[in-house]
Amino acid sequence: MSVLKLVQDKLGKPYFDLQFLLECLNETLIENGEESIASAIPWITTNHEIDLETFNNRHIQLYSMVFQLLNIVEVNGAVQNRRKQEDLNSMASVNGLWAKNLQDLVKDGYTDKEIATTMPEVKVEPVLTAHPTEAKRATVLEHHRNIYLMMVKRENQMYTKKEQNEIRRELKLELYRLWKTGEIFTEKPDLPSELRNVLHYLTNVFPEVLGILDRRLSLAWEEVGLDPKYMKDFRNYPKLSFGNWVGGDRDGHPFVTSKVTSETLNSLRLYAFIIIRRELTKLVKNLSFSLDYEDADRKLRERMSDLLNELGDAGRKAIERNKGEAFRQMINLMITKLPLDVQREHATALHEHKGSYKYTQELLDDLLILQNSLIKFGALTIAHADMNQMIRLVETFGFHLAHLDIRQNSHFHEKAVAELMNGASLDGDWFLNADDLERLEFINKELETYRPFTHPAMDLEEHADAVTSCYKVLLNHIDHYGSRGIGSLIVSMTRSLSDLLSVYLLAREAGLTKTTENGPVCLLPVVPLLETIEDMKNGPEIVRSFLKHPYTKRSLEYQKAQNKQKDLVQQVMVGYSDSNKDGGILADRKSTRLNSSHRCISYAVFCLKGGG
Repeated sequence: MSVLKLVQDKLGKPYFDLQFLLECLNETLIENGEESIASAIPWITTNHEIDLETFNNRHIQLYSMVFQLLNIVEVNGAVQNRRKQEDLNSMASVNGLWAKNLQDLVKDGYTDKEIATTMPEVKVEPVLTAHPTEAKRATVLEHHRNIYLMMVKRENQMYTKKEQNEIRRELKLELYRLWKTGEIFTEKPDLPSELRNVLHYLTNVFPEVLGILDRRLSLAWEEVGLDPKYMKDFRNYPKLSFGNWVGGDRDGHPFVTSKVTSETLNSLRLYAFIIIRRELTKLVKNLSFSLDYEDADRKLRERMSDLLNELGDAGRKAIERNKGEAFRQMINLMITKLPLDVQREHATALHEHKGSYKYTQELLDDLLILQNSLIKFGALTIAHADMNQMIRLVETFGFHLAHLDIRQNSHFHEKAVAELMNGASLDGDWFLNADDLERLEFINKELETYRPFTHPAMDLEEHADAVTSCYKVLLNHIDHYGSRGIGSLIVSMTRSLSDLLSVYLLAREAGLTKTTENGPVCLLPVVPLLETIEDMKNGPEIVRSFLKHPYTKRSLEYQKAQNKQKDLVQQVMVGYSDSNKDGGILADRKSTRLNSSHRCISYAVFCLKGGG
């Protein structure tokens, strides 16, 4: 058997899909007078050798595009293979998905009620980290998506030969658009480019995927024989949220200033409202039921009356639309209540106005009133489908879209503490040169007091100013909107307990602490990031000592109450690129007991039962 035949047999469908795409690319390049670069397309042309003397940016762009097409056909191949397997066998025949896991739980003797009441304790938070070299232009991402959807469209056997040829023509046009757009940044992407890349996924991809995931869970639930009534209650679904580092990760990134963090928090809030408005607008179209305001149930009428009083003239204009359709009128009022400046039917900026929503729970409460009214009206399927999907979206993205984590290096923090000490006429150089025991003694004594090192009007040195100005931005956001939009204060290169406790001193300086009846607490969680092999080996003792510290205990209790958590929660981050740099891939895997890749971050979240 030839090597080519072996590759074809092993890869199967993705091989022939890639061949199809590359032939389309070859044709469209030739048709547009670019025969020379077309001849360099790998795998389908006879010219496989690369002439380094003539190799240029266009060749780099070509190879980048080809490998992206390879990714597209691999994804499509995996999806089609999964669909085929589910169709021939069952959803439970695919490992790692809901049906298989639910089937295993049923075999182990768990009841549908036990599973349903436990699932909300499952919490998943994908985090989008800041890697500017991996950022792609939003328009390029759109082209990739369009090519993928066209490849999926080709799978449909209902199309005639002429229609298949039309799909091929459309694909060629899309491939040439992508080619002329260019995938490669000629300059290093800036922070706005990174943020646009993140916002693309958070606003255009993940909201759609959320509904698909929930529906697949519901289908899997029924397939394994569990009672479908439990899937009609949105409270029985696992909790999903998203995290983001872009605009918050300042470790080795001097351009991430307090101003950038403030702008990022505002952008995330703006786009959260944009997707909420988009989905509420869809809901208006779906709830076209005839129901006069006077015939609606009492709670809906009372809430609509309250909204009218809160919104004034804007509310009256909203309720004038869709007369005789009370459900639509209610949603119109909710849309009007969003803090958005809308121009030509497009939300363009945040705009808090009379009666506008401030906290996520306010909107959730209104959605629940609407859902209950639909149930009383008799529209049970809509109440459990459209409304559940809307509620889940608001629960997942809130008014913040994604939690913004703040990451800084432990070395930077220690310099910031030393500069604050200098500002208080203390010996900052001593702190930099002290051993860990001496630092701990000093920090513990300082944490017993409430007073900061410096006066608010005092000019601070570089490191102290950078940290405290960032923390003040966080405090301002918390004061206005609560802490839900902010993730953790991550300490990269955590080497010792003092690296973590130093953050409490810095938080105190910026006012990011609060006095409780049990003593001062930090408003945000402090998270160690253990990176080097030695630090990971010392990690258990570092974390154990941190959790035993009274300041940490009080802070975790406070955060538990604020976030309405069942248990105390401490997040620990293990492994990163420095783990591989320090000990190599095998040592990194052994130390973390994870399959770590160069850019892998692994989260361990500990639920501390009974405050232990």
